[in-house]
Amino acid sequence: QMVTGIVVVLGLKRLQVVDIRPLEMSKCIDLLPLVLLYNGNAGGALMSLRRVPVPVYSTVKRLTPMIVLGVKTVVNRKLPNPRVLTAVVMVVAGCVVAGFGDLSFDAAGYTIAFASAFFQATYLLLVEHTGAEKGVGSAELLLYNSVLSLPFLLALVGLNGEVYKAREAFW
Repeated sequence: QMVTGIVVVLGLKRLQVVDIRPLEMSKCIDLLPLVLLYNGNAGGALMSLRRVPVPVYSTVKRLTPMIVLGVKTVVNRKLPNPRVLTAVVMVVAGCVVAGFGDLSFDAAGYTIAFASAFFQATYLLLVEHTGAEKGVGSAELLLYNSVLSLPFLLALVGLNGEVYKAREAFW
């Protein structure tokens, strides 16, 4: 996915469809926390889905807005809009009720899914708080994310043995 993102963005740049400035080290440093959180979320999602059914994972991920609202309430020392809070609580309650149907409880799978939700919530809060992505267009942000993610994802693929599975699938 990351290699494809790089190829597509650079291809669009070459075709002059998008305007991409050269990568800057200072922007890489600014965006690195976002990239790490993005990869934590993506990696957690994939690892969790190996252990729990998709509906269960989806249920746990629906807790992300509740985490965001909780952190915002503590930081701002102010309750969110009652309509927003009611809507989020209703969605989360519905997801929890749906999640009770999981008869194959896997504690590790749930833990990883909660970690993924935490990474996503932290990502959203950090983007809102720091605005690190400001001044970077969508195509540039995709390029930065892809370039900075690639080493982490390649290391992860190598460490968990997926390289051998991919090699076997293609050769």
